[in-house]
Amino acid sequence: MKTKFLIFILSLQCSFIFGINRYLATSTNEVVDSVSYFGNSACWSYRASVYERILDGFRTTSALSSIIGDSLIKHHKYLKSYSETGFPILIRQENKKIYIWSDDSNNDVLLYDFDVKKGDTIRSTAQSGYFLQLPKVSVVDTIQLYNGDYRKRIKISNGDTWIEGIGSVNGFYYPLRVYVTCDCNSSFELISFAREKVLSFYNSELCATFGCCEGTIDDLKNTQIIKEMFAIYPNPTKEIITIKFVCNIEKSNIELFDLQGKTVINKQINETNNSVRLNQLPKGIYFYRISTDGKLLQTGKLSKE
Repeated sequence: MKTKFLIFILSLQCSFIFGINRYLATSTNEVVDSVSYFGNSACWSYRASVYERILDGFRTTSALSSIIGDSLIKHHKYLKSYSETGFPILIRQENKKIYIWSDDSNNDVLLYDFDVKKGDTIRSTAQSGYFLQLPKVSVVDTIQLYNGDYRKRIKISNGDTWIEGIGSVNGFYYPLRVYVTCDCNSSFELISFAREKVLSFYNSELCATFGCCEGTIDDLKNTQIIKEMFAIYPNPTKEIITIKFVCNIEKSNIELFDLQGKTVINKQINETNNSVRLNQLPKGIYFYRISTDGKLLQTGKLSKE
């Protein structure tokens, strides 16, 4: 049985958001921010190691948090993040930043800035959490998610790791965590993340044991099956790659990303116009993504010599 106080522990770590219910009023004003990371619904599942004082020890269980619905505050659209306790936490996205509503300050505070670069100091107006330590960004690279998308990965000097659009692998509200002097901090490990029921992060081993977000796993498996719709050669290459259409597809779009997740090439291709010049790019590793009409068909890695 999933414990109901798991996300309550997270809520205690960001106690300044308590009492937000009176701000859930609707408004007819125009919304000025986007919700592209989370869509209209999202889900996080975690393996949780929860400290129980009565046992003076830890118990391993599962935790779930989800986004259902929204509300308007001060011309901004906030998504409602729920745990099993039913208590809503309000979050919003603006470009590559994620904010959380603070009832204490009657304003929102920065939770994530996914646009940071190596060497940047992590700062926020939050009055709690590891922001007070002013940790620095130690590594910025790119990882491929379960659904084939590429996302920026940000490693923090205090040991935390963020995935762009998903948050900390130690819990979405982990940056707000208040550390105590005793050795009794509960910990969380990301198992899965789904945006509008499409899984993008998925740990199959942990999911089998602890459960994960409801998502279209079968659709993702189908994506893996059709990964040989294109043959790309030569790889490694020095100047030009050729994309051979294995299946009957009229046209597609190929995107190339560097290790920081920046798009360096975005080009339409077909069976006759199927070459891409890379001579303007520096040597190194690149990731590619091929799609047709917005549907992901194939992903992979390229080496430029």
